[in-house]
Amino acid sequence: MDPHHVDHDHDDAPAADHPATHHPADDHLDDAADDRDLHDPCDDVVDLDDEHLGAGDHHPDDIAADDRRADHLAALHVAAHDGADDDGPADDDHDRPADHHHDGAAVDPARRMISARRARTSTPNGSAARRVRRDRGAVLTETALTIPLFFLIVFGIIEGGLLFRDRLTTTSAAHDAARAATVSGDELSADRHVLDVMQDSSAPLPDGIIERIVVFKASGPGATVPTACLTGGVVGVCNSYTEADLAVDAGSFGCQADKDLDRYWCPSDRNVIQSAANGGPPDYIGVHFVIRRSSVSGIIPITELSSTKVLRIEPRDR
Repeated sequence: MDPHHVDHDHDDAPAADHPATHHPADDHLDDAADDRDLHDPCDDVVDLDDEHLGAGDHHPDDIAADDRRADHLAALHVAAHDGADDDGPADDDHDRPADHHHDGAAVDPARRMISARRARTSTPNGSAARRVRRDRGAVLTETALTIPLFFLIVFGIIEGGLLFRDRLTTTSAAHDAARAATVSGDELSADRHVLDVMQDSSAPLPDGIIERIVVFKASGPGATVPTACLTGGVVGVCNSYTEADLAVDAGSFGCQADKDLDRYWCPSDRNVIQSAANGGPPDYIGVHFVIRRSSVSGIIPITELSSTKVLRIEPRDR
């Protein structure tokens, strides 16, 4: 056998393309590779992005600070990488550990770090500044839409409550005044007594809203006030009063000819006899109460409320 013959099929023989030579700088390269494997500055950037930009809603000033930190880490990583290359063979690409590979090609860590950051900040709606501006615009729009509706509901509740109160007061005052008219009967001061009761019962109402108070002769329990009585007294039918008449002294009543108060349907002309043989039964007497109220907020227009109550005059045996 030829002493210079080398058996290339031997299992322990090193491959021809990779000679089993060892350079002292390889130890340094291995240590540098281990350090990069243990701690990659790119991991800091990814962690930083996950913490501050994951939700896409961090303040723009914080993003600028993160950018400066990322640039600093990238510079440190490149400097460490270049230092490791200077200590070893420049052409030993096989022994130099590649940081990251994509389809077999080495990728610069700094470029990968920048690409990762751009991927996070360039996603739709991922910009914190854009997110803040959009949120502020949404808040302003929602406020502009909800504030008018809110005040409309509030003032609507207030107006509804006041309207309900005035309605109850009007109905109650008409009932009380009609009851006073039936008790007073044919007394000359009957209408004065009716007005006194009306004034007391309508006390919750604001001043100046009483439009008309009509004391009229009714044809039955379901009778309504004659239209002519809404503007003034009608002889033999009704007496019509305004809010100003509530302050007139009692001496002006009593069917005086020179007073336009109770002389149209004088209380003394009202039938209070119970017996039909003597001219009964008693008359029906009605009280019609009208108020004209204004809206406090202006949301509800001017409203006219009225109430009518008819009762039979209490009979007196004669």
